[in-house]
Amino acid sequence: MWISRFTYLFNACGGNPGHCSVGQAVGAIGDGAYSVLTGVGDALNFVGRSIGLSGQDEVARSDQEVNIATDAAVESAKILYNSADARALAMKATEDAAKAYFDDELHRYYIGGRLVFGFATSLGPVAAIGDGAHALQQGHTAMDALVRSIVGKGGG
Repeated sequence: MWISRFTYLFNACGGNPGHCSVGQAVGAIGDGAYSVLTGVGDALNFVGRSIGLSGQDEVARSDQEVNIATDAAVESAKILYNSADARALAMKATEDAAKAYFDDELHRYYIGGRLVFGFATSLGPVAAIGDGAHALQQGHTAMDALVRSIVGKGGG
């Protein structure tokens, strides 16, 4: 059931049936690695906004974004802690979304490049924070920001 709701988002090899070419795979790996650097840049931007380098109004906005993310995390944790049905539904939705995402071969290469480069440089967690903060700054929901912190801005 959930799979059918997510599969329309992702196609095998970016809509190209069959396997990806070597060039497509290398490009996706490079894009994934590069996404770590853009995430780090977004983290630095968030820090700059938070300490007032972009003006006091940006300090207030960044505080608001942190409060939105924190409140969403706390409320989600309460719901998941108190309801076995909610935990089961969340797990099933997560599994189905991940399967639909990884059905696209390019996504697997992209995530591989992001993970390897993030791990090798120890910048992965910083990039995740930056991508999540950037998503909140752009007006995305807290849950979308969570997903973007994992896959980056170009990951799907």
